[in-house]
Amino acid sequence: MARPSDLDHIAGLLQAKASALVRQSRADLEALLDEEFTYINARGEVCDRHQYLDRYCSETGLRFLKQETTVVRIVPFEPVVAVVLDCEEEFEFQSERSGGLYRALYMFRKQADRWLWCAGQATEIR
Repeated sequence: MARPSDLDHIAGLLQAKASALVRQSRADLEALLDEEFTYINARGEVCDRHQYLDRYCSETGLRFLKQETTVVRIVPFEPVVAVVLDCEEEFEFQSERSGGLYRALYMFRKQADRWLWCAGQATEIR
């Protein structure tokens, strides 16, 4: 079962993920993702770990200018933790700026002594 220290670690992972996206640090983001990572973005596009990294950490992909998260709920399951959060985002794609508020569901799985982001889904709410 997830302990309070685990939940603190997951909160730190959310901050590290946001930082890696804004900095487009593929290595930092890759270190947070489970090998079987799956993500569905707000447009309904499904991507695996490699596709996610290519889409959000490349010179030609979408570039995050800001991502601020607010945790709505954390639900520990064995051996995963579900996190419902709101993401206020600003991003740029092909020289066009956009942004919005997104509600997301992220799943984290503990492997050995660390938590990894294993799945996520987002939808625009504003």
